[in-house]
Amino acid sequence: MKRNQETIHRVRIYGAWAWKKEEEWLNRMASKGWLMTDVTFLVYTFRRVKPGTDWIYQLDYNELRGEDLEDYKEIFADAGWKYITNFASWHYFRANADEVSSPTIHTNNESRIKMLWKVMRLLLIAGMPSYIWLMTTGRFMQTYIESGTFTWADVLMILVITLVLIIAYAILRLGLAIRKLKAQGKE
Repeated sequence: MKRNQETIHRVRIYGAWAWKKEEEWLNRMASKGWLMTDVTFLVYTFRRVKPGTDWIYQLDYNELRGEDLEDYKEIFADAGWKYITNFASWHYFRANADEVSSPTIHTNNESRIKMLWKVMRLLLIAGMPSYIWLMTTGRFMQTYIESGTFTWADVLMILVITLVLIIAYAILRLGLAIRKLKAQGKE
């Protein structure tokens, strides 16, 4: 990285269950003088600023469009949070710690649990067609594939199985995160 570079890009992978780790990483980058300006699939864009301001990043998951999205942004703006960007219904907010009314946008575990349930529901809906295909058409295809040969059907099966396993893992991790938040709420 060049010393006087004004913009940098970083590649990071976070699962939906690790949104707090993503916030912590963004906060560490900000403390070093790098403010996130955009995020796309795995790539974060940062611009250089003078270090010293105590910036806080927060993420929220919400599937909003149009006027609902504008109202949503306004609610957070009224509380001192600047809307930065969104990716895959994850919304990124930043605030100056000295100027914001609350250091977190999710003020209790109940709202965090609600957010994670929204993500889990989306994964269940998105994963169901792949799982159904795997259990029906995929199994049917396997009966007609010659043993000892590798075909496009094998590639398709591997891809669908991988997708189903990734979604199942994400749902499991989200479920564990929800369980942990619920346990914290009882303490």
